[in-house]
Amino acid sequence: MRHVRKFVWKLLRRRRLTADLERELAFHREMTAGQGNPIGLGNTSLLKEWVFDIGRFNLMENLWRDATLAARRLRHSPAYSIAALGCLALAMGIATAMFTLLNAVILRPLPYTDPQRLVWLTEVLKANSTDEITITPDFLDWRRFNHTFQALAGINEDTHIVTGLGRPLEVHSARASASLLPILGVNLMLGRNFTREEDIAGGERVAIVSYRFWRDRLGAAARVTGKPIRIDDQPYVLVGVLPPKFVFPGDSDVQIITPLAKDEAAELARDGRVLTIIHSVIGCLKPGVTLRQAHDDIAAIQAHLPVPPFHPTITIKALGLRTYLFGNERLTASVLVAGALLFLLVACANLGSLALAQMLKRERELAMRRALGASCSRLVAQLMAENVLIAIAAWALGLLLAFGIRNALAAMPSYDASLYAELPIDATVLLFTAALLPVVVSLFGLVPALRMSDVRMDAAIKTEQPSVAGARHHYLLLSVIAAAEIAIVVGLSTSAVLTVRSFWNMRYRDLGIQSRHVIVATLNLSSSKYKDSRRELDFIGQILVNSKSIPGVEQAAVSIATEIPPGAWHATNTVRIDGRPLAVNSRQKALMRPQNVSAGYFNILHIPLLAGRLLRDSDASHAPEVVVLNREFARRYFSHENAIGHRLMGDSNGWYTIVGIVGDVKSSGLSRSPEPIVYTPYEQTDGQRLRELGVILQSSLPPLSIGTMFRDVVAHADPEQPVSKLETIDDRLNNSVARPRFTAALLTGLAVLGALLAMIGVYGLASCRIQSQVREIAVRQALGAPPSRIIAHVMRSALVVSASGLLCGLLLTFSGTRLISAMLFQVSPRDPVVLFSVAVCVLGSAVAACLLPALRAAGSEPLSSLRET
Repeated sequence: MRHVRKFVWKLLRRRRLTADLERELAFHREMTAGQGNPIGLGNTSLLKEWVFDIGRFNLMENLWRDATLAARRLRHSPAYSIAALGCLALAMGIATAMFTLLNAVILRPLPYTDPQRLVWLTEVLKANSTDEITITPDFLDWRRFNHTFQALAGINEDTHIVTGLGRPLEVHSARASASLLPILGVNLMLGRNFTREEDIAGGERVAIVSYRFWRDRLGAAARVTGKPIRIDDQPYVLVGVLPPKFVFPGDSDVQIITPLAKDEAAELARDGRVLTIIHSVIGCLKPGVTLRQAHDDIAAIQAHLPVPPFHPTITIKALGLRTYLFGNERLTASVLVAGALLFLLVACANLGSLALAQMLKRERELAMRRALGASCSRLVAQLMAENVLIAIAAWALGLLLAFGIRNALAAMPSYDASLYAELPIDATVLLFTAALLPVVVSLFGLVPALRMSDVRMDAAIKTEQPSVAGARHHYLLLSVIAAAEIAIVVGLSTSAVLTVRSFWNMRYRDLGIQSRHVIVATLNLSSSKYKDSRRELDFIGQILVNSKSIPGVEQAAVSIATEIPPGAWHATNTVRIDGRPLAVNSRQKALMRPQNVSAGYFNILHIPLLAGRLLRDSDASHAPEVVVLNREFARRYFSHENAIGHRLMGDSNGWYTIVGIVGDVKSSGLSRSPEPIVYTPYEQTDGQRLRELGVILQSSLPPLSIGTMFRDVVAHADPEQPVSKLETIDDRLNNSVARPRFTAALLTGLAVLGALLAMIGVYGLASCRIQSQVREIAVRQALGAPPSRIIAHVMRSALVVSASGLLCGLLLTFSGTRLISAMLFQVSPRDPVVLFSVAVCVLGSAVAACLLPALRAAGSEPLSSLRET
């Protein structure tokens, strides 16, 4: 560092040091003259150069001269400069924007105090199911007896209705243990956290609100603590406001947090009177404890706990919090970054071709400079200076483009804001882009510079035009570059087509329902207001009757606590079949997904009746209890007998008679095979209900036309009940595949841009081929060769290069597409149709790129060509 400071100080005092050197040389010149030396000091200019070389001044001067000369040359070649700058800036901007996604899900630390020690825990309650919930008494015993966690917190995410602040407002909320915020290391902006007494059933009802809720709904009042608020028709007191950058470890849109408030004494009694669940458990590991040790500790505790009354097969699942939040997206983000880097490689290869073509025009100039004594290293340095200037300008412009591309990504309908949230271009992203600079300069600038610094002086000086030998050497380099571009584009295009086919299979496969002209309205009922089952049934009945009177609505039905269509995750229940031995555990019990629906549900969704009858309006609470099965349930559990007339018992008491069998309905999103479903009349639902109500309307009118009238129907039944969402099933299906569509769209865009650049490279290759064979083509024309033969001659070599690149790309694709196999749905990574389609498109594009130069060569005048060469 001392030497650097000394050098900078000397550089700033350059004029004074030069004057001192002149005076010293003058003094020595007088001394030698006085001594009668006729030679004197000799070449004083050379002496000055030696002195400045010792002081490193010439290095800086050479760099400055090279930079100014490069800038002047780039200014005199605006077409090349603009093309190179735009191409490279676009590629670097895309790579930077894609890296922000990777940074968000993998690299950027979670916004908590010690994120590496945070763990997500759950129980998998039944074999072969997706039930990942934790029984409350088990959680309480984990908290008491574990030796690996500093603290554990339970979380139940829900939706609640807030009143007293104007119109009724539905907000995402969470019930959480008082230990959650200390575990995350979050300090409140205003107020305080829950107390231990408030976190037990019967304690004071208190709430903490998000910064956004405080700003938008409470007017950013400074004295908000102690303010009363009504949540689900119950009085609460606000005790705190979360900081602006707080991110909830789950649904990022959580606006209100209330205490978990479990009846711990009753839960720990395990007598069957009280048994509730917890959606997620988050813990903070003790220092030095690994995830495996924590998992084994909780599993050992669980092995000694009493088994719940419904005899589940319980296994413990433990993940790092980052893996829980972003585990499914790491591969997607990595694939997108890999695609962006491949596109950057194509751009660099294309720029290398442009640089070669540009330098070929300067072959004579470079030969003259070599003849005048310029060293090879000086020529390379001067040529590289142009590439460095382009790269630096493209880096700066690429950062600006990255901001725009990032905003464009966030504006895409398929962008998942809850997953990626903000995409800041932070120090990690800037470091990534800075690391790209030397790589990019080396990729597109070094080979052309080394090639042109070693030109043959004798051949180049003799002619104003580039030499034939030089053009042929350039053609060989361009062939390698073009083949590499095509190989990369084949891999990129194959990945894009595979993801598009996967998305198409997910979105447009047969779900077993009719989605056109079906609108679904979602209502989240207040658990306190509709605690009474009769009141809830009266509300639903009133909604059903009045919905049918809305103009344009042909039919109406309801579905309680179920997604329409069923989602990829839904609670599964065990079921007992009358007349069969009582199963010992859930591995031997029948598993099914319950759906509580009204009559008309099957008609609206066009679910076919296969046997028996559908549910009727007469299947009310006072009527005999009945169920309808789907085909998969009947196939799995009644494969050798008729299911109609048999009886089932769910997790709660009560026998239901099977009266019908309907077709299978596949789940949306990444579906597996159809699962067994039992449809129950909503009025006969036994046990605790989830309070999400779906009202299904069949109408050819758009949701906006129906929305206002339906909200009036709901307000007439309950003025304080908001409508959560009102959308078509097609909209729901689109949302269910938002992430695959997002990935497919980005990869397709990269593939199209990469293919465009590769075809420009093939066009340049054909043009270079013509330039290297101008005399040969002219002679062929003079001897009577028809234009078709000239075209075939020109295109043959370019197509051989394209075919070579295609073959290499297919070989790379066979080994590389396995990396994205986990992202694909019902399509093989080596699908022959996809590979054949990509090959045909690439070759067809190459033919089109070669055709224009070939036609131009076939139409040229042979005499003019011979004179020019």
